[in-house]
Amino acid sequence: KWNLQSSLAVRYVGKFYTDNFKNEENTVDAHTVLHAMIGYNIKNVMGLNGLQLQLHIQNLLDEVYITHGEGEDFFPAAGRHAFVNLNFEL
Repeated sequence: KWNLQSSLAVRYVGKFYTDNFKNEENTVDAHTVLHAMIGYNIKNVMGLNGLQLQLHIQNLLDEVYITHGEGEDFFPAAGRHAFVNLNFEL
């Protein structure tokens, strides 16, 4: 039996300060990022009770944004990237 699954996650982070003084120069702008997943679940295959294969794509739209900061130091987010997840049930 094949089962298809998918998800789309939306993450919104509002503007925030990177210091305790509310200095406008030390702010991270608001940003929205999309993450996607598609996967298959297969039951009773190759002697296994179950097999699950998933493809995850993070930052689907390849947004350029700052994830966080410390004072005047800012740290950019990773661009679009993907990983594969394989789970099996004995």
